[in-house]
Order: sequence, then C-alpha cells, then structure tokens
Amino acid sequence: MLLGKLLIGKGWMQKRALIADVDPAARECLENVLTDLGYKTAIALEDDSAFKRFIDFGPDLVFIDTLIPRKGAFELIRKIRQTEGGDSASIFVVSALGGGSLREEAMDVWGALAFLSKPFSEKSLKSRIEDALGFIKEVAGDDAAKLISGIPEQGDFTKTTFPKIFANLLKSKTPLRLAVGQGKVRKVIHLDTGEVTFARANLIAETLARYLLEAGKLTEAQYRQGVEIAVSEQKLIGDAFVSIGAVTRNDVDLAVRANMLEKVCSVFLWDDGWYKVLAHAEPTANIPGGSADGWQLLYRCIKNSLSPTQIGEILVPIAEQVITVDDGLPILALGGVKERALRKIIANADGKEVLEVAEDLGAKHLPLFYFLLLRGVLKVANEGLPVEDEETPLQRVNSKLSWMRGRNYFQVLGVKVDTTDGEVAEAYERTVREVHFGDSFDEALRPLVDDLCGIAKKAAEVLGDSKGREDYLESLKQGGDMPVAGEDRARRAEISYREGLAAMRRNRWDEAIDRMGWASDLDPENVEYRIRRAEAMIVRDFAAEGGHLDKAERVLKTAIEMNPDNFEGYYLMGLLNVKRKKAGPAKENLNKALLLKPGDEKTLQALKELGQQKSGKFSLFGKR
Repeated sequence: MLLGKLLIGKGWMQKRALIADVDPAARECLENVLTDLGYKTAIALEDDSAFKRFIDFGPDLVFIDTLIPRKGAFELIRKIRQTEGGDSASIFVVSALGGGSLREEAMDVWGALAFLSKPFSEKSLKSRIEDALGFIKEVAGDDAAKLISGIPEQGDFTKTTFPKIFANLLKSKTPLRLAVGQGKVRKVIHLDTGEVTFARANLIAETLARYLLEAGKLTEAQYRQGVEIAVSEQKLIGDAFVSIGAVTRNDVDLAVRANMLEKVCSVFLWDDGWYKVLAHAEPTANIPGGSADGWQLLYRCIKNSLSPTQIGEILVPIAEQVITVDDGLPILALGGVKERALRKIIANADGKEVLEVAEDLGAKHLPLFYFLLLRGVLKVANEGLPVEDEETPLQRVNSKLSWMRGRNYFQVLGVKVDTTDGEVAEAYERTVREVHFGDSFDEALRPLVDDLCGIAKKAAEVLGDSKGREDYLESLKQGGDMPVAGEDRARRAEISYREGLAAMRRNRWDEAIDRMGWASDLDPENVEYRIRRAEAMIVRDFAAEGGHLDKAERVLKTAIEMNPDNFEGYYLMGLLNVKRKKAGPAKENLNKALLLKPGDEKTLQALKELGQQKSGKFSLFGKR
C-alpha cells in the first residue's frame, strides 16, 4: 500500500543538516560525519544563500562558521532565530578563532547548542556532535551498568514516567549527563551523586539574555544594547548588561542559577519526550551558588507538575503492596515540609498497603508520599513504573502529520525559495498523489490523510504565485509577521492560530505558545487568539515559578478587558488561581464563568475539585 510506504517509511523522517562554511576541508569533514550519523546535508557558502536554504531545506542542525562571508555568523544566526521555526533549530558555531567571548556569545546570546573549534578530525568532530545531541556511545555492558540501574539507558518518557527516570539517575554514584528532547528541543542536564551541576538547552528562549528580558529585569532597548556591546567589545553577556547599569552582578548570578534550574523543571511539564544517559563530561560553566540538590528539585517538580489524579494512576498498579521503611537513608529537609510531620508520615506508612496510606494522607500529601517512594525511604516489592505501549500504525501516521505541521510551506511541498508557479503545482499534485490510497485502509486514518492533503493544498495556495511566495517569505523572515496588508495579516494570523491548535492537540505546548503568540501579534484585536495562548501557557509552565503563569495572567486580563463576557477568560483565570492555590480568586472567577455559561460541566468540575482541595479529600481510585 502506497500510503504505508510514504507515511511509515523512513524517507520523510531523515534528519537534515545545513553547513554554512567556505573552508572546503571543514565542509568535507562535516559532511562525512553527518552522513555517517544519518543526516541529509546541504551546503551554503555565504550568509544570504545559507538563510534561503534554511527556509526551504528545513534543517534540524545548522553549522555556521564565524567568518561566513558578507555579514558574518552572528547576523545569520540572528536572522534564523527571528525566522518562524528558527527558535528551535540546533545551531553549532564553528570557528578557527578560539573560544572565550565568542563561545559565550554563541551559546548564551544566540542559544547555540555547541561551539566547535577548528581544526578538527572526523573522530573528534563526531564525538562532539554526539555529545551535544545526546547520542549513546557504544560502551561495554559493565561500564554502562555503572551509570544507572533500574531503567534502560535510553528510551521514551511521559510526564508520569519521567520522575521515576530522574530519581534513578539521582541515585547513581557516578557523575553522568541526561540528554532529553521533544521535537526539535534538546537539553542536557549534568548530575553528580544526587546534585544538579549544570544544564543547557538549544532554545534561545532559555538563554540568560532572554531569561532576564522575560523576567522583567531588562527592557527591550537594554537587551539590544547589551547584545551589541557583548558583540562589539567581546564581553560576556552578563558583564555587558552590568556595564550599562541594566542589572547588578547579583541579578546576573541569581538569573543564571534560576535559568538553569528552570531548564530542568520545564522537562517535568513535557507530556512526552525521549531521554539518553551519557557518560560524564565537564560542564562549560558552574551554577552560581553551587550545585542544586536534585532531590529537592524532584520533590518541587512532582508537586507542581503532577496532579493527585495522575499520581493516583501511577500508584494503582502497586496499590495493594505493603510498604517497608529504609532506615539507612537520611531524612531530607524539604521546602515547606516540617521534619516532624515527615517522620510521622514515614512511621505511619510502615507495614501498610499503598492504597491505605495514600487515602489516609489525601491529595495534599500525595506528592510527598510518591516522592518518598521514588527516594527509596519508603519501599515496595514492585515499583510499578508504567510501561509505554509500542507505537501503533495510527501513531506513526500521526507523526507524519505532526512533521508536516512543524514545517513551513516551502518544506511541506519540497520546493525552493526561488521556485516557479509550475513547480509548486507539480509538487502539490505529487504530494496528493502519494497519499491517495483507494478504499482499502483503516478508516481511522482517513481524517489524518484529509489533514495531510489539506496542509498540502494550503501550501499550494499560499505559494501558488510569485506575489504569494514573496509575502510568505517575508512573513517567515519576521517570525510569522506578515506585511502590512490587512488581508495578508489576517490570513497569516489564522494559519498560525490553526497551527497552534494542532500543536495543542499533540501536547506540544512550547510550539503552541509560539504559534498563538504570532497569531496575537498579527491580529491584536482577536480575543480568541489571546485566550488560547494563555491556555497553552497555563498547561505548559505553571511550575516555572512566576514565569509563564505571570504572562498568562497578563494575557487573560487583557482578553477579559477586551471582552468582559468571555466565558473562557474567567474559566482559565479560575484554573490559574487554582494552580496557585488561591481559593478565593479561583472561586470568584469560576463563578463568573458559570454566570456566563450556566451548567458548564468543566467549570462545575473545577469548583468541585477546588472544594476537595480545601477539604483534603482524595481517593486513589477516584469516586468510590
């Protein structure tokens, strides 16, 4: 069946890498290594052609030499980062000029994943790329076993399985690194006998400079001025901001620490992802104030990322198992938990079944109970880690659809920026022909195939003539912003909104926030775009200690001011306050939502859960 060959084969999934370097020896070395790692490569010899290839080739990795002709590497990176989809590209900066401020600027201003110093051999280059991307090295079984026990060295995870994986790594007596990823987002966390020593990510939104901006420590003007000084005067980005009086040194140190720990905490909010355990390597810097207690971090993340219902579902397989206490482990001092209360919980759990203890403790203390099981203070015979089901054909087809939704229209049709009307039409016909498969198939696939064809049709409509291609290219360069024509802006806003909805259905909350943000920027008067952006923020990052929750609250307040009769605005504001454990404002906003939509089931359920939260009632199996 042709559909199976297209969607479930590997051709469309092949990773891509763009190399922007005039040095033929470096290019050849990079091509050989990347080909060996399974990447399809494209070459560019100056920044303008590299930028165009980035748009139509859609690379997963971009390698840029600092001396690329015309305006140089950092101007090219700036253009890529400001382009739609460029925020999540994994960028490697290559240079024969050494590291120092160049390295720091590449990684902490522009979010480069790694800095590669020339000259390099294929062996050393492959090792650096593998380390940065989180590849598992081939090691002897005994060596691998020294790193971890109880979990595979690599695999997939969900929100409910990641705490278990993280806890097992914290128990390791050997320093190691944990690479995690979701879509194009990649992070590496350094762990050493229960402590977090370093963390880095490829998202520019998670660099120090952007963190200071989002935290309100810098204005946009100060941000740009600091970046310019860092580049022109070869200063560290933090030093540049201090030099213009925007922040103090203490502000920078606190931000660096909070930023690194937020990189770790945000992974606990992912609905799914992959992980790989790597051997130890010295981090490029240290966390100001010293390493962070990984167990404290784990407890905080469990408390903020998992609902009592989710924890209850995790514990169901071991509900009837009897608990024992490991007296050899020290009682940790946990934030917000008194040691006396902690010891009482542990003593009362000894010899009882998991179900009995969980329901005695109630929803309020369930995160602590689950943490103590992961820590090993409380033990059961079988810890009951949920096993992930194998990927179904439907999921594999859905992955193809997700891939198309994550690509711009040039990439969807496989045409270049300087394509012709005829080539666009041919590409569209070829795409539709490839997914047409007659009447003999699983009916569950039909809606997905309709969506595939719909995306291809929309791409053909947008790119169907030279004016449309010019406008769309301009929109990509502006991060999704369209030229001033109102009709074009409305069209692009609707496209971004629908892409955001698709991302939300796939639980890709980072992508959803970005897409809904673009839609709001293009059409500021559309309340629905603002509401959905706030919804994505609440679901995605309520554990980020005032990060996305503060932004979501501002967005919702604006939406409610624009339309005081919007039910969703009050409902989401109520949920936001529930997350913050502000019962009064939560009840007030949920009741306002009910006035606008009497009898709404989800609002009534939220009020019911709010009442249970206040009373502490909870059942491991829900309603009994």
